[in-house]
Amino acid sequence: MDTQYAELGAGFVYTQNDGEIAMVGFADQQYDTKAYVLLQRTLRPSGDDVRRGWDDVHVTVNDQTRSAYGGVKRITLRNKQVLIKVSPTTANHLGTGETISVNMENAQVDIGKLAEMLKLVCRNHAEFSQAD
Repeated sequence: MDTQYAELGAGFVYTQNDGEIAMVGFADQQYDTKAYVLLQRTLRPSGDDVRRGWDDVHVTVNDQTRSAYGGVKRITLRNKQVLIKVSPTTANHLGTGETISVNMENAQVDIGKLAEMLKLVCRNHAEFSQAD
């Protein structure tokens, strides 16, 4: 991948809030997924979670070996595109550039619900913005 930029064409978008974990996933397809970006954050972190930094946004790209807690600086939702800005250290852990672009043109997605879930994932840890 480019050192400054990584891109995913998402055919499937998944959101979940079970009261414990907020999750947003973008994948190339719903089944037999080959490429994905997963954002998660615990909603009720323990004191130990906070000490370890596990209360921050957890991001994974394509494989658990390419994941990190923290380092997500900003998430921007623009129509059917999400831009995820990460720190250089997190980009290194993920094997991506500092900007991850998710194009959702081929996905059926409720933009309002997606925006609410992204806000929840970002809350108190990363900046969230929505543009038309």
